[in-house]
Formats: sequence, C-alpha cells, structure tokens
Amino acid sequence: MLKMGSYQANGRMDPETALFRRYHPRQHHRLGLPHDKLPVAVETLDRGLFGGPLFPAYGHFLLESLARLWAAPKFPDHPILWSVSPSSSAPQIFDWMAEILAILDISNPIVLVQHPTSVTKLIVPAPGYEIQYRFGLTHSRFLGRIPWEPVRGRKLWVSRARVEEPAGDGREKLEHALHMDGWNIIRPEAMSIAAQMRELASAERIAGEQGSALHSLILMRPAKKLRLDVFARDPRLEGHFVNANQETICMRRQIDYRFHRMIGERVTSQNGPRITKTFCDPAEYLRCLASS
Repeated sequence: MLKMGSYQANGRMDPETALFRRYHPRQHHRLGLPHDKLPVAVETLDRGLFGGPLFPAYGHFLLESLARLWAAPKFPDHPILWSVSPSSSAPQIFDWMAEILAILDISNPIVLVQHPTSVTKLIVPAPGYEIQYRFGLTHSRFLGRIPWEPVRGRKLWVSRARVEEPAGDGREKLEHALHMDGWNIIRPEAMSIAAQMRELASAERIAGEQGSALHSLILMRPAKKLRLDVFARDPRLEGHFVNANQETICMRRQIDYRFHRMIGERVTSQNGPRITKTFCDPAEYLRCLASS
C-alpha cells in the first residue's frame, strides 16, 4: 500500500498521488515510496480516475478512499482506480462500500489495481479531505447527501459495545442509564448504511464514544442546530493526540460539537487502537450531556 500512486518512467512518484496525513500540527506524513526499479506493467488501461488506496476500514474509507471522488461525476466514463495490497487474495468492494457509493450516485466503473498498471490518460483530482486537517468545500458539497430531519426530542447514543470486546467494566451500566434518560441506543456495526443514516438524520441530539461510526455525519447536509457530544475513547490522551477528524467534519456540517474527556475512566488493557477501560459513574456522563 505504501508504493501506491502513479510513477514516471524513472521510478519517481508523482507527488500529487501521494497520501498525506497530519497527526500533529507541525508534522506532515506522506505515504508513498519511490521504486528503485519501476516494475513492468502487467496491464494497460486507456483512461482512469485516480482514487488512491482502497481502505477496508470504515473510517479511512470515508475520509481517504472517497477523498478524490468529488471529480467522478465530471468523468463518468473514467473508471475509478483504487490501489489494493498485492497480498490481498480477493480484493473486493464490500457491501457497505457499495451502499455509500450508491448514496453518492457514483456510476463509474471500478478497477481495483493490485499489480503494476499503465494508464494512458489518468485524471488525478486533488484530495478533498486530509486526515485531521482539511475538509474542502467542493468535496463537502459532494458528500453532503442526507438531509437532517430531526424528530423533536429524539436523542441517539452510538454504542461501541460490538466493536470492543470485552466491553469493559461499566459500559452496560452506562447504556442502561442512558436508555432510562431517554436516549436511543444503536450499534451501527449491525446495521446497513441506510439504516444508520436514518437514525442519525432523525436525531435532535447525538452522542457516543469517539469512533469512526460518528464519521458517517460526513454524508449529511449541514445541520446547524444538531448537537454532537463525543466522549474520548482513551481518557489518557489530550491536546493534538486527540483525533481531530470529528471536529473537522462538524465544522463543515455546522454541527454544535462538544468533546468530553472523562478523567475518572481507567484504561485496563490495550491492543493497538482498541482499549478496555473502566467507566465512570453514569451520572458523570449524564451531567456532561445535560450541560448547556
């Protein structure tokens, strides 16, 4: 995946096709490596629209694999070229990806590039989203498809109970307290994209633990009076170590975004980005949600 992009005959990578990420205000990461010896193309296409890497992870697909697709309607006869890992035995467009592409009215053919491929005419749109840093206006308008039509008083809690198992000490107790306080609990991993968007678009208030399921708001049109409360997944992180993608999305969607770091939570174990923690007393979370 690091050697994805387009290359000149001398093996030098075209900089416009690199993937950039910004995890710190002063650190800009470029993903894309030069080839010491450019491999021989095993296939030739007459045209294509560069889509960058196809990420199987939901959040990275929404933010990065879709980042250049704002230009797709201008070139409907150009297949979207997504790079996939050569080690992937059966690269595919998952059902949830197809749902999102349908929401965006993408009708271009799709080619998953797994081996060196020569393209006679390659369209390379500028990325409309850069991790934690930039969400372009044109791309924002392209992605904004779902109107916000809230039901008065409807409150929605987006749960991570199906993502992190064991769920951690206190999550079940917290969600019971939320339910008793009038919050509707959803577990998006068990739902279609369409069902998730219906839930999000009909809520007057949305809250949940930090995670990519809340990035689905990127598909909504501006929702100026919608309030979103996000609780840090890892209470130990603060400052620029806190993922800023939700803030970037909410700025474009005009959402009233509130971020909470519960210092009373205790992390008991960690496996990569997934953690197990002990939750605070539910009253602490309800107090945050009740604040004006």
